[in-house]
Amino acid sequence: ARVFGFDRKNGSFVLCSAAGGHYFDIGADESTLSFCPLHDIENLSDQAWAAEWVETCLVLQGVDPTPAMRNLIYQAIVRLSVSQSRSLTEFVSQVQDNDLREALAHYTLSGPMGNLLDAAEDDLRDSRFMIFEMEHLSQLGEKNMVPVLLYLFRRMEKRLDGSPTFVPLDESWLMLTHPMFREKLREWLKTLRSKNANVLLATQEPSDVLNSPIRDVVLASCPVKILLAN
Repeated sequence: ARVFGFDRKNGSFVLCSAAGGHYFDIGADESTLSFCPLHDIENLSDQAWAAEWVETCLVLQGVDPTPAMRNLIYQAIVRLSVSQSRSLTEFVSQVQDNDLREALAHYTLSGPMGNLLDAAEDDLRDSRFMIFEMEHLSQLGEKNMVPVLLYLFRRMEKRLDGSPTFVPLDESWLMLTHPMFREKLREWLKTLRSKNANVLLATQEPSDVLNSPIRDVVLASCPVKILLAN
């Protein structure tokens, strides 16, 4: 099976390395990992996702997109789809609105997240075994973490083609408490099995599940439980 997992504090590093997989420590000071979120925008579905992703970045920066802004965003994405460069810097240059440009500058090379989100080419390789370390990313704050997570979710979901896939989520209290991650987890538990993918939740405290707003979904969708003495 293919593995696409999320880790905390390097718990799966040895296993991933021994299996010949790729372990990505997102946001670490020594990391050279860089993403190009708008790289795949050839079809209408990808373009719609890209527009929504950009709108989310704007909301995180305190800008509420108007219908006129949404139209400008989509037009810029369509123009970007026929461009050789699809970096965020190139996208911003296509947007004819100063408020949008200023808000999105945070995620370009002129802002603090540019090294991670404003690449010309994506460093994320298509490996059969991929684990993402979340410790450093979770410390970057909401406005920086959410765009990265949304992109990783998209990349994972696009790889689900019916091949056996395993999605382990270590220290899953983060997924159960963060609103955006929690809703994505609810969706995965309900739909990924139809794409031949299994989700595993690992947590130190059963109360993390029992106190979660999606406890009913977790208990119904995870019938197999392994309890270890602590």
